[in-house]
Amino acid sequence: MSRETFLDVSAAVLGLGSIGFAAWALVSPRGFAAFMGSDPEWARLTGARDLAIGSALLARRGGATFALRASADTWDASTVAKPGVAAGAAGFALWAATAACLDSTAPSTR
Repeated sequence: MSRETFLDVSAAVLGLGSIGFAAWALVSPRGFAAFMGSDPEWARLTGARDLAIGSALLARRGGATFALRASADTWDASTVAKPGVAAGAAGFALWAATAACLDSTAPSTR
């Protein structure tokens, strides 16, 4: 897979995933909070954050937007109560951080 393909796929998957989690957190904050092992108010804030990051990833792929996703997932991995959820967040943080590094070193073709 080429770097550009990886970055495009990453932006699409991470962006749509962020928006999906945001929708869940905003529509059902109690259900989202129970899954994450947190409280509903935290879920609402997470939903707003993920909606913004997901929209940014879909609107314009870039190192900064991938870095935002990586930062948010790192925060989630370090604060959620459930180990399995934390491990998943850490995996997504690693994916987004990899994309951020690759995108920031890519020659500008846009």
